[in-house]
Amino acid sequence: MNEVDISKSELKRSIFSHTQLHKATLLEVDMSGSSFTATNLEGAKLDTCVLNAAMMASVSMRRAIIEGGNFVAANLSGTGFQEAHLAHVKLRNVSAQGADFARATLYTVDFSNAQLNGAIFHECDLSQTTFDGAQLDRADFRFSYGYKRRQFENAVGLATVIGLDLAG
Repeated sequence: MNEVDISKSELKRSIFSHTQLHKATLLEVDMSGSSFTATNLEGAKLDTCVLNAAMMASVSMRRAIIEGGNFVAANLSGTGFQEAHLAHVKLRNVSAQGADFARATLYTVDFSNAQLNGAIFHECDLSQTTFDGAQLDRADFRFSYGYKRRQFENAVGLATVIGLDLAG
């Protein structure tokens, strides 16, 4: 199902686990409670999608473009977002332990109260991204940029911040 277009649909509680959705287009789709475990969404475009409480552990979302979506309370543990572009995305209360956001652009992403223990944020653009109340034990922010100290207010845990300047 590579390069498939799934738009303007309601697919709540669907099962997409172990599916190839490489470069798929998902526009205004409600997939709340759906399962995507070990699915390939590399290069996919998700625009204004709702994936609240979705099971997305170990999904490949490398180079995906995600704009205006809701992933509230989703399980993103071990998911790879390397080089992805996320803008205006709500990732509140997600479980994303060990997720990899290396070299991703995270513009106005809300990680409030997220479980991000062991997550990787190497060389990320964190412009206007918030981590309010997030769990950040062993999270790695090496060489990330585009943030202000207040974006990490009330965050909990000991993160690796080599090259991260929290002066501003």
